[in-house]
Formats: sequence, C-alpha cells, structure tokens
Amino acid sequence: GNGTYPTCSNGTAVDLFTKLTGSPNAGGAWTLAGVPVSNMFTPGTSTAGAYSYTVNGTPPCPNATATVTVSVIAAPDAGNSASIIVCSNDAQFSKRSQLGGTPQPGGTWSPGGSDVFIPGTTAPGPYTYTVAGTPPCANAAATLTITIRDAPVAGNGRAISVCTNGAVFNLLDSLGGVPDAGGTWTGPGGTHSDQFQPGTDPGGPYVYQVTGQEPCSPAPATV
Repeated sequence: GNGTYPTCSNGTAVDLFTKLTGSPNAGGAWTLAGVPVSNMFTPGTSTAGAYSYTVNGTPPCPNATATVTVSVIAAPDAGNSASIIVCSNDAQFSKRSQLGGTPQPGGTWSPGGSDVFIPGTTAPGPYTYTVAGTPPCANAAATLTITIRDAPVAGNGRAISVCTNGAVFNLLDSLGGVPDAGGTWTGPGGTHSDQFQPGTDPGGPYVYQVTGQEPCSPAPATV
C-alpha cells in the first residue's frame, strides 16, 4: 500500500520498503520519476519525491505498484558552541554573532532571553541558544560561554600646578578617581618613577598606564 515518510534533513538513512503499508512482497524495484533508484533514502543526499515500488506479476496477473512519498524538512541550525573572553568595558554585542557556524535567527536564549550582551552589566557564564525544529526535526541548541575580564583603571587625568621648591610627591595621588596600582609612568624625558620632585623634574605631561589582562587594552591617564 502507499505510504508517506516525512523526515528531517539531518536524519538517518532509511529503507523505503519499511515505509510501505500492508504486506508488500519483497524483490520489487524502486523508481523515482521513472528512473531506477536504490531502496535506501538518505536525507540531505537523496531527492525528496514520490518513490514507486513495483513487483512484477506472473501472467495473467499484472504488475503491482505502490508509492512512498518522501518529504524532507530542513533541520534547525543553532550554530556551534563557542567560548569567548570579553573586557568589562567592551561595547555590547549580539550573542548569536559569537557562535560558530551559521546559526539561524529566531531562536531563544536561556537564561535571560535577550540576544544582547552588555559587558560590565550582563552576567558572565554559559548561555544556551535554542532553535525550535519543525516535526519530525528535533530542536537544535548551542552554548556560548562568556568570561569577563575587568578593564584596567588608570584614573582620571588632571592638570596641577606646583612650586619649584615644593616637596616631592606621588604622581598617583594627583590623578582623579581610583586608579589601579602597579602601572607605569612616562614623562617628558621617557620612563619615570611615580615620584615627582619640583625644581628637578620638568613640567609637562606625565602619563600613567595600567596594562590590562587580555583582551582588555591598556588604560592611560595624564597628569
């Protein structure tokens, strides 16, 4: 008897004989649009359509024919799982754009639901992207694991005036904000310590730079 077989594009190969109804005789031949074909249908390789199965009759009995109509449903594509590291001061981005492969739009993210990730605001961790499949295709899922590195802080630049006979002072104390310790200073004459001695050290811009942990860029501030 005739049969139908909806399958997913990423499904496994199947013997079309098993999709006939009733109790068909073995030993028949398969054709697609009149062209002989194999009894095995491989999704993603074989062509969808009406496959005819013919069993030859012994005269005066005519041949018997039944058809299996195969339809192929496109499998959902959630892309490939990936892991990324971002800096806490990076611009916001689409999580889907960071997955591998070619994830299709329209899926859902868990937790949170949003595709937008805002470094420094959105929590790090694994996020799962799921694209619903049309039966008989199963849902597809991929996971994006995001690690956040803290951006370096060099403080806020400031301009100060000092007297030539003033006391030695720490340049770090002249920056605004709360700069990270451990940075390096560069003055008009090149590399400089964090100590400024009025009357000896020249006036001008003194740049404090804190190196960030990859992928964060160094942060500078100027006194």
